[in-house]
Order: sequence, then C-alpha cells, then structure tokens
Amino acid sequence: MKKFNVQMMKSAGLALFLVAPTVLGLKLPAIAQEPGFTPEPAAPTREITPAATEDLPAFERPGFIGACRATNRPVEVFADSSLSAVNRVGTFAARTPVTLTGVLREGRAQVYYRTSPTSDIRVVGWVNAAFLTGCDQLPPSETCFRVLPTNGLIAREAPNGQPQRTPGGSLDGPAGGSQVFSTSTPPNRQTVGSYVWMQVRYTSLTNTTRTGWIAERLVGGGSNLAPCN
Repeated sequence: MKKFNVQMMKSAGLALFLVAPTVLGLKLPAIAQEPGFTPEPAAPTREITPAATEDLPAFERPGFIGACRATNRPVEVFADSSLSAVNRVGTFAARTPVTLTGVLREGRAQVYYRTSPTSDIRVVGWVNAAFLTGCDQLPPSETCFRVLPTNGLIAREAPNGQPQRTPGGSLDGPAGGSQVFSTSTPPNRQTVGSYVWMQVRYTSLTNTTRTGWIAERLVGGGSNLAPCN
C-alpha cells in the first residue's frame, strides 16, 4: 500500500507539474513585435464568406525572386492577391524593407518580411505594388518621428485649426507609439498659440494615410515627438 501511495503521489505531482501553468493562470512571455510590421488584431470567431472562389491569374518573374523593395507609405498586407478586407493580416510601416517572392499579379506583389537577413521570415502576404519602391529609392524628403503621448495626438487641418475626423465622426490622429513622417526636409513647422505645429503624414484610425498638423511641442516646453532612430 505504501509503494502504491508513493507512485500515486509521483503521478499526481507529474500531472500537476504539466498543467500548473494553465491551472494557475500563468502566461508565457509575449514575443515583442518589430516596428516594421503590425499584425492585424485577431477578430472574433465568425463565419466568413470567401472573397473569391474562382482561380485568379498570377505569374512568376524569376528575375524578381529575392529582390529588395521598400514601402513608400504605410501599407496593408493581405493573405490573398485580391487584397480582400476579410483577409487583412497587418500593416507594414513606411520605409519597411521587404523581399519579393517573384510571384506577381497585375498591380499586386507577394512579399515576405524579416527583421534582418539572417532572421526567420515573419510574414508572407500580398500588397499593392504601387506602394513599393526600390530599397535605394526611399524618399529623402521625409523625416520619421515617433509619437510619445500614450493616448496619441489629434491631427488638425491647419496649425491650431479644426481637428481632423474619421468618416464616423471620431477625432483622428496618430496613435501613441506610432510613426509619423514630416512632409518636407526640414519639417514644415509653424508656431501658433502655445504650440509649435508640424505638418506630417500619419496612419489614420481607419488605416489610411492622411496629412495633417500635430502639436510637436509646447513653446519653450517638452516635445510630443522623438526621432525614430
């Protein structure tokens, strides 16, 4: 009987060891996301009708396999070449280097992304080819800044002017921690009221690119922006 109890305790201990992280609510460390790619948040489980059921024409260009490209603006990434909203997987930030797979469709390109030449591939998807440029042809007229306030900033139509809004009527502007890009070099700045305003391109709450004015800093005070590098 004693031997049976020891075995039972060992078995029970082994079982507890295996399930304890789940039972006790422990979480494994999250993997930090690289700044170049933002995954699409997981949507609630629902029935989705496929965007298309017919085969779509695509072709391979061997000379493009492994070719470097870069995004010239924030670019949405999709699992299908039709760029269907239901198959959106995330967003590449502006100036993100990506690699062509060589598989193309008219106006579309299949790409993959990795954080360094030796890192694992992070995502493979389809993008609008119009938003890609050569890796040595990134526009020099834009300077990248990071938004410091955690609640983001309100974008305005003019310095200290009317706030920009989404089609639904919500106040629009860059999110906290996101990247914005000056519309010129040096940046277009104006001092109006208590703030120094900068004209920037930013990713709207509707995942489109907009141009507006944001409060870079208080006159004589702290800044709402920091250089990306």
